Amino acid sequence: TSPVFSDLVLFLGNEDPGLRGAAARLVGRVLRGACLESGGRLDSWFRGAGHPEPEELVSQLVHLLRDESSVTVRQALAGAKVALPRLLQSSESLTAASLLQALPPLAANKYWLVRTDLCELLAAVPSVPASYILPSWATDVLSALTSLLADEDSRVRFAASQALVSLAPELPLDPHCSLTNYQSPGKPLFQN
Repeated sequence: TSPVFSDLVLFLGNEDPGLRGAAARLVGRVLRGACLESGGRLDSWFRGAGHPEPEELVSQLVHLLRDESSVTVRQALAGAKVALPRLLQSSESLTAASLLQALPPLAANKYWLVRTDLCELLAAVPSVPASYILPSWATDVLSALTSLLADEDSRVRFAASQALVSLAPELPLDPHCSLTNYQSPGKPLFQN
């Protein structure tokens, strides 16, 4: 890899969670910038000796989303929030599938700020291209957000409700999808 990218990869594995998080945010900015500068053709932007593949950067971002440090995870979420909308519109949009799959499980993160950041990110992801790349996207997002509506922290519940309200007009739903009613377990909230 080129000196710039090899240094970036070194920072992604650093023991300092703040530094790992800053590197994750930078990866998101690099991916977004590459999408903008190349007109969505990432293969042309990353072409050349020493440049990593876009898949490598996305996999590093996914790895940092699973980090044990909430500082790192929050920064990785910020990097994903910057990169995902452009990445979903690029020629390498299928590389975003692993990133999309890594997001909904973060609803179980123990730190409330991670959960609120996740709500904001899920609301910012364009639903139609995400559902095209990952067919279970709408169901996964609804499941994550509705589980966060039952969170013990009111700030998380507020962020989840805001995300659901902003997603409602554009989220493609399966006609047989029923949302779980957390007040009465086992009963659907809405029935077709």
